[in-house]
Amino acid sequence: MNRLALRTVVAVARGVAPYAAKGTPTEVKRALDALRDAGFIERLGPGRQGWRVVDPLFAAYLARLDLPGLI
Repeated sequence: MNRLALRTVVAVARGVAPYAAKGTPTEVKRALDALRDAGFIERLGPGRQGWRVVDPLFAAYLARLDLPGLI
């Protein structure tokens, strides 16, 4: 997993807008698509914008990560 994908999935787990992660919008979109294709994240239901980490235990782990300067 590259740095941008890690930043993006941690942002999603913390409830932060993924596009707030460092990187251009195109790179973040690619990271979101790759994470979705790998089954780590999914879009929220119809009529709702955003993403969520599929596995709640993994989401809790990612949200607790202490990665200085990551986000």
